[in-house]
Amino acid sequence: MGIFIKKQLICIGVVIAIVAVSAGVLVFNYFSTQDWEQMYAYIYSDNELIEVIDLTAVTEPYSFTIGDEESGYNVVQVEYKKIGMTDASCPDHVCVDTGFIESSLIPIVCLPNKIVIEIHSEGISEDGEESLDAVAQ
Repeated sequence: MGIFIKKQLICIGVVIAIVAVSAGVLVFNYFSTQDWEQMYAYIYSDNELIEVIDLTAVTEPYSFTIGDEESGYNVVQVEYKKIGMTDASCPDHVCVDTGFIESSLIPIVCLPNKIVIEIHSEGISEDGEESLDAVAQ
């Protein structure tokens, strides 16, 4: 009977640890996205930076299309502190299913159309270093 109780205590300890770690990740994610004063969306097409959008400066939601019907297209929706793809010509729609992103944890990627959207709290220079000067250029 003693071994059975030890196994139960170990299982309870593991469950408590998993719940604690999950709660910690959720709290960290919430505060890491909420504390950013500036949020920039970087949009790449075929590994080339095509647009930088200051998401904290968006006052009215808007959308635009990257590409065309022949070569493939993605419709991007921009809102205050978030961005997402609402339509795409790709067959799997993983980019659309990603939904809106509000942090740098998960980018939006459309492999068939070679589009990537990332969010950063500061500008990124051409050498990959974060800098507000990179956005001002």
